[in-house]
Amino acid sequence: KVAAFERAMIRQALEMENGNQSRAAKLLGISERHLRSRMQKLDIINNKKRT
Repeated sequence: KVAAFERAMIRQALEMENGNQSRAAKLLGISERHLRSRMQKLDIINNKKRT
């Protein structure tokens, strides 16, 4: 259940910041590195990632 909550929070932050991981991490109060680590662990794909 905690993982589901964390997944939802990360997805919401990414949506609010249009896929910008740096700004989403700031919004969540964590480092960008930690955000990427959590995304990998929770199988979250950032579909709006800039190329």
